[in-house]
Amino acid sequence: MKSTIWYLFSALALIAGGALILRPTAQEAAPPSAQPLSVDKYCNSRYHFCVEYPAELFPQKDLSENNDGIVLTSAEGDVQVRAYGYYNVMDWPIQDEYEDFLTVVKSSSDEPVEDVTTTFSGDSFECTMKVGKTIHYERTMLIGENFINLTIVTNRRGLNDPSHA
Repeated sequence: MKSTIWYLFSALALIAGGALILRPTAQEAAPPSAQPLSVDKYCNSRYHFCVEYPAELFPQKDLSENNDGIVLTSAEGDVQVRAYGYYNVMDWPIQDEYEDFLTVVKSSSDEPVEDVTTTFSGDSFECTMKVGKTIHYERTMLIGENFINLTIVTNRRGLNDPSHA
């Protein structure tokens, strides 16, 4: 689980930081070397998970009051990451949790939900979708009696932009 989240944040760091490396052609000069990003770590003692993330890309960190998780927001406001845990009070299997998640997303937005792609693996699901002008990524894992969730929402104009619904 930790390695999956680490790889996801590594990929997010490369994409959000514009650090994808393109090989220069013979006519182009090589770009200056990029400085490595420092990594911060958030560990949740209540639900027993940790998330490592590029500190420079997510300067705004909001911890929940009840220690459920953390919300990270990029400086530009165009990427928000939420990592949290919650008790499986309904004793649902992962498929039922996914159906509830999809119902909540569809009912909480006036924008159309499009391009939904979902993969199930054991007691977890990964889902990507477009909701209006935003792209959503969701990964939820059932571990014992708890769900652990990672959500990434991105909007190239910024999540606070008035055109973001």
